[in-house]
Amino acid sequence: MLQVIDKTGWHKAFQLTKAISYIGSDPANDVVLESWRGAGVAHRHLQVISLPGGGYRLVNLSSTPIVLAGREPRTVPPHSFADVLANERFELGEFTLLLGGSDDEHTQSSQSVSSARSGPSAPGAARVASQGPSSVPALTASEQVSSSRIGVRLALSDVRLSPDRPIGGTVTVQNRGEGTGVQFRLQIEGLDPGCFDIGPGPILFPNAERDVPLTIRHPRGPQPPAGRQEIRIRVTAPEQYPGEQTVVSQGVEILPFWHHELRLIDEG
Repeated sequence: MLQVIDKTGWHKAFQLTKAISYIGSDPANDVVLESWRGAGVAHRHLQVISLPGGGYRLVNLSSTPIVLAGREPRTVPPHSFADVLANERFELGEFTLLLGGSDDEHTQSSQSVSSARSGPSAPGAARVASQGPSSVPALTASEQVSSSRIGVRLALSDVRLSPDRPIGGTVTVQNRGEGTGVQFRLQIEGLDPGCFDIGPGPILFPNAERDVPLTIRHPRGPQPPAGRQEIRIRVTAPEQYPGEQTVVSQGVEILPFWHHELRLIDEG
């Protein structure tokens, strides 16, 4: 369940029945936050993924950070994600949202938010596998592991690839080692080269990170066939960190594409 509270204290509960739900101001979203109720929400602002072991993955599809107000407050940067448990509270523009919990808890939350705002002033699905020189750990969809020196995050705008709308996203690469001026290389597996565009691998100093833009286009052909396709992004730094790699994998649903041709035969 998702509880939505606006700046006046109005609140409404939504049942999240899908494995992946979208939140934003556009009417096509699963949870719509109307602009007349509150500002600061993008057309498609947030992707909520229900994790198999419980909890949720929040993917920030917007260009502004999302504030998580749990026991340890933190932010979700643009085009990145964070895993949260039930009863996590966060803010989208002028709205406050609460994931999970009972109706009583939701009511108490809305009352506390309303009183706080009336007082003095108060702001796709990615699985990661890392490999050192000799081993690859087995992972489930909810696990997130990074190699000791190569950090990678993947955020996609959607996981359904239609013929008329490409998927946008970012691959965030981080230098977690001590090498200076490390050249990272990115390789995509599971798609033909004509189906994607990805920016060049960054050169990073220690503890620095950079977003690499990614665009995925529909193949508009027989291969790969319609259905679920696993896309893997492999990041290496062979010169400075030989033998190490981090692989980010994300399942994408390729929607069907029909191509019809009409031929007229002159029988005269």
